Amino acid sequence: MPIPRQDSAARDEAGTVRAQLLAAACDEFCEVPFYEADTDRIAERAGLPPGTFYSHFRDKAEIFAEALMYLYRREAEEIIDRVKAASAAEASAGETADIIVEFLLASRRRQALIRLQCAILHHVDPRILDAERRAQSHYVTELTRALRQCPAIKTAPEDHALNVYILNSLINAIANEEFEERYRSRVVAGIRSILSSYFGDG
Repeated sequence: MPIPRQDSAARDEAGTVRAQLLAAACDEFCEVPFYEADTDRIAERAGLPPGTFYSHFRDKAEIFAEALMYLYRREAEEIIDRVKAASAAEASAGETADIIVEFLLASRRRQALIRLQCAILHHVDPRILDAERRAQSHYVTELTRALRQCPAIKTAPEDHALNVYILNSLINAIANEEFEERYRSRVVAGIRSILSSYFGDG
């Protein structure tokens, strides 16, 4: 006997609920350590009844892994949107670089806890390590593609992907306060210089 197919309305509703839970989980994991995060509280943050969580995710590790993908994807999209807005406003190369650096620093500081937890948890659950690798790869690929296609780009370093990797690592290090204060401003200046070269007049 064939299995009845789920109708499109039910699929759309399930997708919407899943997306609500995922967005709420991102907030939860950015504020609460993984082992203290609560699935009922995630559902409550999403405006859903307790217990809804397990209708859409197997466990906290599964949604944590998807939250990583979601955060990377959302950040890449936001950078692209800000670059386009700066271009439309005819911002200078330096102004565009400042916009991106300030956004990235604020974004990474907010995500500091979830990124720290990821470094610990990917040794515990292979799903998280796999999600982190896929998320970073997707992030670099999407950002690199956008930089190549964005009309704001006047000149650019030869290897976009390598520069995205480098900038990503440096921004994380600054957000995590890994640099001494005396070096921080020099590193930020270096990041702005690299970004400015993307949007400069060449």
